[in-house]
Amino acid sequence: MPTRRAACTGTVDQVSSIGSVADRYGTDVLANNPHDTLKSRRPRSVERAAEIGMVVEDAQSGYVGAVLRVEAGNLELEDRRGRVRVFPLGPGFLVDGQPVILTAPQRAAATATRTKSGSVKVDGLYIQEFRHVYNTSGASGAVLVPGGGALHSKWGAAGDTDGCQVLFLGAQALGMADIGAPEWNEKGFDYDNSQGIAMGKILGFLKPKFGTIYENNTVEDFGVLSCYVAQ
Repeated sequence: MPTRRAACTGTVDQVSSIGSVADRYGTDVLANNPHDTLKSRRPRSVERAAEIGMVVEDAQSGYVGAVLRVEAGNLELEDRRGRVRVFPLGPGFLVDGQPVILTAPQRAAATATRTKSGSVKVDGLYIQEFRHVYNTSGASGAVLVPGGGALHSKWGAAGDTDGCQVLFLGAQALGMADIGAPEWNEKGFDYDNSQGIAMGKILGFLKPKFGTIYENNTVEDFGVLSCYVAQ
């Protein structure tokens, strides 16, 4: 049966030049993909502190808003229509079109300073000593009640620990309305043998309460925190 043989043409120099073609893949074919460009590569997320006023986009929902507050691992964003949404800190955000991992901003160490009024200011919190705050320093110890055991006036498991109440008053602790200047009137009676003095003033106080976005906008008191501590 006749067979065919392929004829090889060309000189030896031409064949050797074909064998010297550069290998564009190198030793590892997965190390460098010549078809992959910088535009097709997804940029890696970098950590960035969430600062107040920073414009952030949620990559999943497309919601864009400015940072209002960073608290308890959450991030509050307000869009241009004034709507506020809460997102957890972490990955999945875009800042200036670049993916970021939002973290809580680092706070400087708080230092205590004393004000002219005698208060102590620590990280924006004013601490004022007040003599009318409830405490148990003047209370007696355990008192035996016939048929009822011991009645403790102090605190603690043994009823021998002095304690006091500490109140943290926020910016909305009290609302005050002061309308107009006070009026002062004097009038004589009984041929001016007796004098009457009347003063009028429009003044009002209110304990404000606000809705919270964390509990379906239920009304809560954010103004005062009461803590009972041992002295």
